[in-house]
Amino acid sequence: MLVQSSNHQSIHLEEASNNETTPLLSVQKDKWKQLKENQLLKLLPSVMLGALIWFGMTPNEELTLTAIHLLAVFISCIFALITTSIDISMLVLTGLTILATTHSFECLDHATGQSTECRLCGDVNPLTGDTFQCNAGKDSFEQSLKGFSSSVVWLIFAAFHLGKAVEMTQLGRRISLLMIKSFGKHVLGLGYAIVLSELLLAPFVPSNTARGGGIVLPIVRSIATT
Repeated sequence: MLVQSSNHQSIHLEEASNNETTPLLSVQKDKWKQLKENQLLKLLPSVMLGALIWFGMTPNEELTLTAIHLLAVFISCIFALITTSIDISMLVLTGLTILATTHSFECLDHATGQSTECRLCGDVNPLTGDTFQCNAGKDSFEQSLKGFSSSVVWLIFAAFHLGKAVEMTQLGRRISLLMIKSFGKHVLGLGYAIVLSELLLAPFVPSNTARGGGIVLPIVRSIATT
């Protein structure tokens, strides 16, 4: 009897110890899972890679310090885009902010009209002895936003929004059904219909990017999935 009671007591003690350690293990696993899913931690390798290029490379006559900084931010953003799930807009804005605050752009000298590094604004030109006439902070900020004023960027932006509208309104599906109804007897007929639609849209949408990516691509995708 004493032996059985001691065995029962030992079993109860083991069960109690297992019940106590199980929540601890689950908490540790949850913390480790949260740590693995932390986006800032995933961003660390790309930051280290960018810092290695930023501080590791030395400028020379053919490679300026501004070019090194631009390369570091570009490589870091591309690496973060591949290895993390952070939105590309956040990466681009972060990179532009870093470049603007460190004056890592090319500014225009208002006196000579020549481009120079923004970090040299206010310094003396060693070749001519004149001072670089530019505002580092203001000009760097303007250079960081200059790309958004490009007509090509807004053309692509409008084209993809137009394509999304065609997809969301089911217009692409409706047009694809009409094309299949009229030319769907043969695959070659559908190909001719797509080429004809490109030809008819060309006078109204002259851009190949806007016409192909924004209008024709959703229709072709609807034909392929219908």
